[in-house]
Amino acid sequence: MKKSTKFRLAVLLASAMVLGVCSGVLGEVVYDPGLPSDGEIGPVVYEDSHDPSMGGYETVAYGRSPKYGEYELLGGAIRGEIYHFYREDTGDPYSDRMAVKWSVTDAVYRVVYVYVDGSNCGNLYEYGDMLGDSGLHAPLKKDNVPDIHHITFYFTIEEPEEPGKPEEPEQPEESEEPEELEEIEEEEVPLSPPISGEAIPDEKAITEEDSPTDTADELIAEAEIPLTILPTTGGVSAEILYGLGILVSGIGAVIRKHSKE
Repeated sequence: MKKSTKFRLAVLLASAMVLGVCSGVLGEVVYDPGLPSDGEIGPVVYEDSHDPSMGGYETVAYGRSPKYGEYELLGGAIRGEIYHFYREDTGDPYSDRMAVKWSVTDAVYRVVYVYVDGSNCGNLYEYGDMLGDSGLHAPLKKDNVPDIHHITFYFTIEEPEEPGKPEEPEQPEESEEPEELEEIEEEEVPLSPPISGEAIPDEKAITEEDSPTDTADELIAEAEIPLTILPTTGGVSAEILYGLGILVSGIGAVIRKHSKE
C-alpha cells in the first residue's frame, strides 16, 4: 500500500473518532416550553431562528433584546411590561428570569398569538377572546430560561359595526291650503240726496201716515159725504150702499196695513 493511501485512511479514522466523541459530549439540545402563563395558556415551542409565519394576521414586534420595564405598541393599543419572575428558590430555572405581561386597551385590535423569542427558538401562545395575560417566557434550554430576544404580536383589526341609520319618518302629505276667500266689502250705497225744494218727511210722520189705525167711524167722519149726493140704485136704499162702502174701505185699510208690515 502506498504511503499516501495509508495517510488518508488515518485522517478519516481520526476524524470519525473526534466526531463521535463530540456527539457524545454535546448531545442533542432539547427545548422545553415550560410552565403555562398566568392565564393558563400552555405555550408551544417553535424551533427556528425566524418568527413563525401565520397567514391572515397583522404583526407588530417589540425588542431586539428588550430591557426590563414597560412598553407600548400601536400608539398604546397594546401595552405591557417585561419583569422578573422573582422566585424564592434560587435553584428554580425561572428565578429572577424575564417574564412578559401584555394587555389590549383598544377593542379594535384582537390579539390571537404572542410569540416570545429566546435563543434560536421561542414559545408561541395562542389566545381567543382574552384581552391580556402575564407570565409569558421563552422556552427552557437545559433547564435554564434564557433572556427574551423579542416579542411578536399577531393580531386582527375588527372595525366596529356602524349603527344603522334610523328610518326617517314618512312626511305627511301637505294639505293644500284653502284659497283665501276674498272678503267682499259691502259697498256703501250712498243715500240719494233729497230733491231740492222738497222737505224730508219726519220718521214719525211717515209712520203715522202709513199706519192704518183709523177706525171705520173715523173714516166716515173724515169722509163727510152728504147722503143727498149718493147715487140712486134700483130698489136698494142709499143707506145700505153707504154702509157697504164704508165696510169695503175699512177692509182695504186693513189689507194695506198688513202688506206694509
